[in-house]
Amino acid sequence: MRTVVAYRAIPDRPGWATGDAVCTALKKLGHDVISYAKTYQRPEWTEIDNLDDVDLLIYLECNDNDPQYTYLKDVARRSVYWEFDTAMHRDFSRHFVEDMGFDRVYTANRKIAQSDGFERWSYLPYAADVEKFKPRNGKNRDAALIGSRFPNREQFAATANIPIISGIYGEDYARQLARLKVSVHYYASGGDGLIVARPFETMACGVCLLSERDPALEAEFVPGNDYVAYADADDCKKHLQKLLNDADHREWIAGNGYDIITTRHTYLHRMRKILSDL
Repeated sequence: MRTVVAYRAIPDRPGWATGDAVCTALKKLGHDVISYAKTYQRPEWTEIDNLDDVDLLIYLECNDNDPQYTYLKDVARRSVYWEFDTAMHRDFSRHFVEDMGFDRVYTANRKIAQSDGFERWSYLPYAADVEKFKPRNGKNRDAALIGSRFPNREQFAATANIPIISGIYGEDYARQLARLKVSVHYYASGGDGLIVARPFETMACGVCLLSERDPALEAEFVPGNDYVAYADADDCKKHLQKLLNDADHREWIAGNGYDIITTRHTYLHRMRKILSDL
């Protein structure tokens, strides 16, 4: 099947965007894949030609009104839209889907998929690129919270006595994540109801995930089995100390998380789901 994948690339990090993982998965499934990428926060697009006989367009969220997005509106026999930060721009999302006329529409936000005005939208969460995020030797750091710094996160980390690692991307991010004994997750940017990519990536690395209580996460994973949930910063601090003091239990949690990611939550699983729905 000839498939075009439209997505945002990451500046100076070729191969590390969600769209790159989607392209790789489709190629493994035997597709002839054409990548149509716009680099995040830059105006230029990948130049593509020879768009004859395209069977499928998979359009990943791009988050703005760039008119060139509609360039692909009529190039494929069938089309799919998969969005992640729907809670951040609900009206734009609905209008964009109506304008483009996609055959199937997905959101990674379970809450949005169950809300009024999004009846056509199916729930399809993020996944892990298990070629890039995988267990590695040498867990040489106890715990950290990886992510951008902002006041609420800094206050939480200070109370829980957890260091924040920010400004790391691509291979550096995957390597540092895999070397943690415990990865602490706090605050889902992108709106209530979304599981961001980091919990999937943490578990794919065979690292124990310690995350705030979240109905969206609990709908996909079992707290106390696949990961550990905390109520607040003080509760996080208590759980973290227990996990660091009990290597057997920590590795049991990490192993369960790894198993469920690799058997249910890779981009191969997501692409098989989309193709099955079509």
